[in-house]
Amino acid sequence: KHNSAAVDTLLAGYKGFLVADAHSVYEHLYEDGSIIEVACWAHARRYVFKSLETDGVRARQALSLIQTLFKLERGYATATPEEKLRRRTKDAKPIVEAFFAWCDEEAMKVHRPALIRAYADYFARQKIAAMAFPTVPLPAAPIGDDQETLLEGKKVPTFPTFIRNTDPGSNAGVPGLSV
Repeated sequence: KHNSAAVDTLLAGYKGFLVADAHSVYEHLYEDGSIIEVACWAHARRYVFKSLETDGVRARQALSLIQTLFKLERGYATATPEEKLRRRTKDAKPIVEAFFAWCDEEAMKVHRPALIRAYADYFARQKIAAMAFPTVPLPAAPIGDDQETLLEGKKVPTFPTFIRNTDPGSNAGVPGLSV
């Protein structure tokens, strides 16, 4: 059976890294951090390959980066585990980082226009001119003393603290007001 109970039986007591497909029967295993999900590039490639018919340009770009990883991995086949780690860190890690940066960039190209249209329609229907973002209940820090601020008794970086929760509006390119 391919269900959560079968997975629990098979992996009872296991802690560490787990390579599995993205099936929902595994999701609960990652919640407490004792099992770390390791994504499968073959599964990712399969879904990208399926998108060739509907978005060929992006699919070919993604497949090219993934193919580079597969080619590197074939070159590591006879290496020791230590050598594989060293070479993956040196050669593959920058490609993986480039892949996910490219995914983020392409997602914004695809989704941002739709978000902008949805917000513009909403603003027009509701007769509003901006969104209010609930950020953080803190006064601005004095200039020169603005690298960290206190939030609930803890020192935290100022900028990310003040802009939290603003991503939806800023990603959509709509006017916003932090309150």
